Amino acid sequence: MKKITYLFLIVLFLGNYGCSSLDSKKIIKDYFMKNLLSFYIENADSVSFYFVMNSQLPSSISNENPEITYSKVFFKGQNEDSINFPYEIMKSYYETSDRNINLTFAYVQKYSIRQLPQDWKNQKINFVLNTNYGKYTVEKPIEEIKFSNIFPEIQALYLLPSLKISNGQYNFQLLAIRLNPAQGSYLPTSEKLRIEIQNDKLLYKSNEGKNYMQMISEVLPIAIGDYYLYQENVIPSKAKIDLNGAHTAKLIIPAMPINYISTINFWGD
Repeated sequence: MKKITYLFLIVLFLGNYGCSSLDSKKIIKDYFMKNLLSFYIENADSVSFYFVMNSQLPSSISNENPEITYSKVFFKGQNEDSINFPYEIMKSYYETSDRNINLTFAYVQKYSIRQLPQDWKNQKINFVLNTNYGKYTVEKPIEEIKFSNIFPEIQALYLLPSLKISNGQYNFQLLAIRLNPAQGSYLPTSEKLRIEIQNDKLLYKSNEGKNYMQMISEVLPIAIGDYYLYQENVIPSKAKIDLNGAHTAKLIIPAMPINYISTINFWGD
């Protein structure tokens, strides 16, 4: 009788584990399908396809993050084994101020016009993510992901903030993708990225007490379709600040006449 009971419990456990695994895979698939932002920017001689994510993971799978081992890009009808591996610009996981895990990543695949199928604008593009939960393919019609159909004409930059925390160091990253020109926008000094951190009060400003070279330069990136990854490290022990708990950080490109600002909420160690 005991052997039958043990056997029943083992079968029940394996059954529940299998269902749980299948449920997690479906949750991850729905998550990628819902939250992946895809867009392309066309220049005279090239086309850049961007695939970006900035979203909190479903709480039901946050105990095991979906680790991305590789990604692929191909047009519908192409052989997946002979396709492109897009360049990974950024990827991070960080804990938000409400104790959830946020996944941020950005990939780019740049083609010369000659590399593209003749009727590429009438086709569909596939973005493949291989993860510890399985392989997922998101298919997008090209006509739906033209950047001018997604972003307003007056928006000069697409900004994607991120954070990596390691060994007591906070690496703030800000991806900037040039969408449209911004007449009259410039950097007045050598300062490229400013970080301001606060909870119920302002705790830290990366430009405080620093002297920057007085020099006028253009806001990067310059060419439409290009990207630039701004980065700034903050070491709380050196800055003499306590970042334990919930905080908000402003990532600022200190341009004139108007700053470019993105905000990130995080839980510090």
